[in-house]
Amino acid sequence: MKRKNLIYAFTLLIAVLFPVVSNGKGKGNPVPYLDTRLDRNKIVEGERLIYEVVLYVPDINLAGVECVRMPGLEYVPYKRTASDTSLEKTEIGGQVYYTAVIDRYFVGFNESGKHSIQGGVYKVGVNRPVQVNDPFWGPSLQNRVEVVELVGPDVTVSVKPLPGGRPEAFSGAVGDFQVSASIPEGVVRAGEDACMIVSISGDGDLTNASLPEIRKMLPENLQFKSMTDRRSHYIRNGHLGSEIEIEVVFQPKSAGKSVVDGLSFVYYDSKRGGYGKAVAPPLQIEVADGIPSGRGPSVTYDI
Repeated sequence: MKRKNLIYAFTLLIAVLFPVVSNGKGKGNPVPYLDTRLDRNKIVEGERLIYEVVLYVPDINLAGVECVRMPGLEYVPYKRTASDTSLEKTEIGGQVYYTAVIDRYFVGFNESGKHSIQGGVYKVGVNRPVQVNDPFWGPSLQNRVEVVELVGPDVTVSVKPLPGGRPEAFSGAVGDFQVSASIPEGVVRAGEDACMIVSISGDGDLTNASLPEIRKMLPENLQFKSMTDRRSHYIRNGHLGSEIEIEVVFQPKSAGKSVVDGLSFVYYDSKRGGYGKAVAPPLQIEVADGIPSGRGPSVTYDI
């Protein structure tokens, strides 16, 4: 069963309270602690990981979280992304905890070898009921925030070099990808600009991937004009996924049927351990006659 409670990240209130310093490794003890995790710790050059900082608290009375010092990612490519805002109930060694991902990054390594990521430092505020004796109202319970400063554990990543024999068209992307092409609804006419959408997506990072040579893949009847791309990331089944959507503008020279064939994307398949090529199914494009640009016959109006 899951219990949800909103985390007010970077609460200014926490910064002015007196923290109790902890190393963040309190597994098995009914006190707050941090854990750090990667979706995997053995990768190849250019591959991207999800690095998460997970908070464990013994109850749901969480007041807020503030990052004091971010994890040691300054020497590697990284991108901070959205963390979770809910607490999930779990049991560890007979002790009930509520967990939440309080910090998350997409992390890459471009050099082979062993790399260590130093854990970050976070202030965590927990609401605690305290009995006070008010001279007017008498004994009562008031809520006060207890603050602990937690340090996330270090983690190590083993990075292997990419094997030799790289294909000439290698995009630099590592993962498992698919490619497709489509034409938006509407009539494609000779002599007029038209649009084709090429999508590359799958498990892995496409941030710095080279685009396919689409200009060379168009048939002779379709004149290439321009292309723009939009890149996005997502998390699917605990792994980093991404997509490139390419808008290709072209102009057909004449009416008839044209076929775009051979659209491909070359990458390193980290699961199979070899270079792979994703090829889009052939795309048939029906080109209609263009609308004459000359003036039509004159029209006479009765007045």
